[in-house]
Amino acid sequence: MTLLTRYTALNVLFVITCIPVVTIGPALTALYSTVFAYNDHEDINLHREYLKRFKREFLPGLLSSIIFLVLAALIIFGFAWIAYAKSLVLLRAFDKFSDPNKAQEQLTYVNSSASL
Repeated sequence: MTLLTRYTALNVLFVITCIPVVTIGPALTALYSTVFAYNDHEDINLHREYLKRFKREFLPGLLSSIIFLVLAALIIFGFAWIAYAKSLVLLRAFDKFSDPNKAQEQLTYVNSSASL
């Protein structure tokens, strides 16, 4: 088999093991370690090596993918919260222009140096 055929078969195997979303971390870990092992020793069988490493790296890869998903969720939640807070500020700022009675009101400013 040529190198292109081997890597294509390895990629198909990687996609099949990524079908359950939970196994993306272990599959990615096994893929990286298999490719690096192939670069060191070119006489290995990629399919068997990938499946062996997938089984061996399942729990550490699962833990790292859970940590990654939690961090990604926190970042997305933070951006959503910031966007929501900005929209509230903008609604407050333009609230007085939506009601004609509020638009007529004058704001009074207190000069703090006037009492000195």
